[in-house]
Amino acid sequence: MSRKGFRDFDPGEKVKKASVAKAAIASAFASILAFSAVTPAQAATTKWCTLMQGTAGYGCFYSDGDKFAVEDYIADGKRVILWWTLINGPQKGRSGSCTDADGAGNGFTWCDYDFPEGSNYAVTFSTTARDGANGADEHPNNPLVIGYVSGHA
Repeated sequence: MSRKGFRDFDPGEKVKKASVAKAAIASAFASILAFSAVTPAQAATTKWCTLMQGTAGYGCFYSDGDKFAVEDYIADGKRVILWWTLINGPQKGRSGSCTDADGAGNGFTWCDYDFPEGSNYAVTFSTTARDGANGADEHPNNPLVIGYVSGHA
């Protein structure tokens, strides 16, 4: 018997809807897991940079791959050098440089290093200008920038 506004009850229809809903939820959950699983190789790159001021160029450190990028943006005939030092960890005190000597406006020069990984291991860096390979450092870009080799949020 059917009343106006009510339809006949079919118990099989309720089971079918519940099964479809469960399958959709399980599929969505599996998709989320597939796209949200993060392994160390997929960790986000964290970038730290000097200020773009003065005549000492511009430099950045990228924690993913332990890379520096340095750029000369002043056409003054000088090269730009990014100086770096590890300030803690098992290689504390290790230092080096990355030089852009191909003139202004030619994009970044990249330098790739291999630093020890640790959540609080850090590198300091800044840029200077130099007239020739053996000239005195000029116009240091201060303050020193601190970047973490394993990235930080």
